[in-house]
Amino acid sequence: MLPKHSRLTVLLLSGSLAASGVLLLLINQEMLKFATPNLQYLLSSLLLAGGLGFAWFFVRNRSNWWQLIPTFTCISLAAMLYLTTTDSFEPRLSAAILVWGMALSFLLAYVIDSSERWWGLVMGGLMVVLGLTLYGSSFMESIETLGAVLFGGLGLVFVLLFLLGDKTHFWWAPIPGFIMGLFAVFAYMQTQARWLPYWQDWWPAVLVLAGFGIVVSAYLFPFMFRFSTQPEVEEDEDTSETTYRSTPDVLREREGTLPGSAVIVLHESD
Repeated sequence: MLPKHSRLTVLLLSGSLAASGVLLLLINQEMLKFATPNLQYLLSSLLLAGGLGFAWFFVRNRSNWWQLIPTFTCISLAAMLYLTTTDSFEPRLSAAILVWGMALSFLLAYVIDSSERWWGLVMGGLMVVLGLTLYGSSFMESIETLGAVLFGGLGLVFVLLFLLGDKTHFWWAPIPGFIMGLFAVFAYMQTQARWLPYWQDWWPAVLVLAGFGIVVSAYLFPFMFRFSTQPEVEEDEDTSETTYRSTPDVLREREGTLPGSAVIVLHESD
C-alpha cells in the first residue's frame, strides 16, 4: 500500500487532470459559455493552487524531482487559461507556453543536481527549442526557416551540455551538435537563392574543416580523446576480506604459531 503522502500526491494529480479535462470539454462544447470569462479565472486560480501544492511537496522532499513536472505544468496551464481571456492572445502561443512550462521543470532538476541529472539539460533544452518552433510558426511562413531554428536549437543544446558538463564524460556531445548545426545550415540555405548553388557545390569543405578541427582539438584538449576499449574492472576495496574468504576454515579458526613457522637453531658443543 502506498504511503499517505504518496496517496495524497496521486489523488491531487489525478483529480486535477480529470477535473480540468471535464471542464475543458464543457467549454469546448460551449455548454458553459454563459459563465465565461469568470469560469476561466476560476480554473486558472485552481490550477495555480495545484501547482503551488506540488511545489510544496517538492520543497519538503527534493529527491522527488518528478514533482516539478506537475508543478510547472499546472502553472503553465493556469497562464494559458488566463491569457485566453484577452483578445490579442495568439492561439499558437498556448502550446508553446505548455511546452516551456515542462521545459522549466527539467531545467530546474538539472540546476539542482547537474552531475546526476545531466539529462535534464537535454530534455529541457529540446522542449525550449520545440516551444520556439511552435511559437515561430505563427509569424514564420517559411518551413525551411523553422527547420533551421529547430535543428540549430537542438545543436546548441548539445554544445551547452559539453560546455557546462564534465568534458571527459560528455566528449560525445559536440558530435550531434555539429550534425544538427549542419542540418540547420542546409535548411536555411534553401531560403537563400543567391547562395544556394555555391553551398550545394562547396558544403563538403565543412567536413574537411571539421577533420582539421578534430586534430587541433586533440592537441589542445587531449583529455577529450582518451578512449578506452578495455572493460572497466571494479576493484575490491577491502582486499583482506577477499583473502579471508579464500582461506580454509581450518586455518581461519587456528590461533597461535602454525607448524613449520618456528625455526630452532642448534649450537655445536665443544
